Amino acid sequence: MLQHLQIQNYALIDEVTLDFSDGLTVITGETGAGKSILLGALSLILGQRADGQVLLNKEKKCTVEATFQIGNLGLAGLFENEGLDYDDETILRRQINPNGKSRAFINDSPVSLTQMKALAGRLIDIHSQHDNLMLGRSDYQTALLDACAGNQALLHEYQQAYGELNEAIKVYQAFLSAVDPNQDEDYLRFQLNELEAAQLVEGEEEALEQEFELLSHAGEIKSRLVQVGDVLDGQEGNVNDQLYQATQVIGKLASRHPDVAAIAERLNSSLIELRDIGEAVSDLSDKVDVDPEREEEVARRLDMLRGLQQKHRVQSIGELTQIEDKFRQQLKDLTGREEQEALYKQAVSEKRTAAFGLACKLTENRQAAKGGLEQDVAALLSEMKMKDARLTIDITSGGDQALRETGRDAIRFLFAANKGGSPQELSRVASGGEMSRLMLALKSILSRGQQLPTLILDEIDTGISGDVADKAGHIMESMSAGMQVIAVTHLPQIASKGKQHLEVFKKTEGKVTQTRIRPLDVEGRVKAVAAMLSGAETTNAAVENAKTLLRVKS
Repeated sequence: MLQHLQIQNYALIDEVTLDFSDGLTVITGETGAGKSILLGALSLILGQRADGQVLLNKEKKCTVEATFQIGNLGLAGLFENEGLDYDDETILRRQINPNGKSRAFINDSPVSLTQMKALAGRLIDIHSQHDNLMLGRSDYQTALLDACAGNQALLHEYQQAYGELNEAIKVYQAFLSAVDPNQDEDYLRFQLNELEAAQLVEGEEEALEQEFELLSHAGEIKSRLVQVGDVLDGQEGNVNDQLYQATQVIGKLASRHPDVAAIAERLNSSLIELRDIGEAVSDLSDKVDVDPEREEEVARRLDMLRGLQQKHRVQSIGELTQIEDKFRQQLKDLTGREEQEALYKQAVSEKRTAAFGLACKLTENRQAAKGGLEQDVAALLSEMKMKDARLTIDITSGGDQALRETGRDAIRFLFAANKGGSPQELSRVASGGEMSRLMLALKSILSRGQQLPTLILDEIDTGISGDVADKAGHIMESMSAGMQVIAVTHLPQIASKGKQHLEVFKKTEGKVTQTRIRPLDVEGRVKAVAAMLSGAETTNAAVENAKTLLRVKS
């Protein structure tokens, strides 16, 4: 249960410290006094997001701290799994800094909002006026029926199986979209064979171009080399012979002039170099073959390679080899496509069967629970002056192709307020007061089976009054025998049922208006209930009526 709540610098609250009792606590106050502010602060403990706008003083942090007694809830395992220190008296704290950043703590250990939500969701449930509107939604109705049917664990198991089914479908669809159904296997095989037959080698084209350049000019090259060889060493009076004669002549003068010796040495070196050149020219001439057949072969090979490049719109053999690899993989995919598709189909079928089996169990539990829920709701509505009202739960179950996040069922809560009336969808026929009574009945029924220590009801009594309000108060009082119930109310009949009574009010000091909260003693409760009965001016009759409601002796 919620034992203690401290709020600092939140909205219109400077600082509030509250101690809560077990049983039924009622919170009252004039419209606009700030009852919703109190619940807003509590929602921070539930992990709701907030920013710097909630700060009363924009230069200070906001802190909301709640102390819970959790000794009988069996939550030690949850704390251990989250790596948190367990204590029967557990403190949840939330801080909002002026920059809008938020921090959360459980027993002084920093935690994420997800962790805080997980724990707070096991400790407290806030029913807001908005939930009355949600009662008309199919997903909310399904959640209520599942809570009554005890489907939580089974639903979690189903949703895991449903997620696996969706993943298998996603993989199968990706496979289908990746394979072109119009792709011709025979033509693909022909193109691959053509590339494989070409025996592509990177760099070959450049080498062939060089070879073709040589072969196409081989005759001219050989002729020119022979001509050079003849000039150097071939015919009488060639360059080498004449240079040799020059070396002989100048050699005889070497001893007669100091500079002649150097010239003679240079001529000898030139002669040696020219003779080497002549031999090199002769060797190269011998190596150059005029080979028309090879020239034609190289030309054909180049034409074939260039034709393939043009066909596949690429610029190199390297790109052709990439296309060859792609064709090979595509052919492999096509060849094994039927087998692979069968495997993917089988996986989808198996996952669908598993999910459908769990969905059928959910349906069985819902069908088993709906009759009892309808009867219990009718009994509670009868207590609240709706003796002929009926809630009918319609469950329409689909096949294995109709699976959704919550199973295979489409669930509708149908309602008839009067005898003989045809049940119709809640959102169409239920008034605000009827919706409030129906929601209170459902909350009362759910509280019997749920181990939820604290339930907060925010004006669930909207649209009711008089005897109906008194009956609603008795129901809340009965609920509080097994759990802590905190009810925000504007009705004296309900306020009088509280074991504890808190009053929310505004106080203005200078130019500053703040929301304050105070616990009321017996005298304070009499005044508060009397004011609720009579309005702005409290009459003696209202005071006496308040004492009667509160069972206070005059």
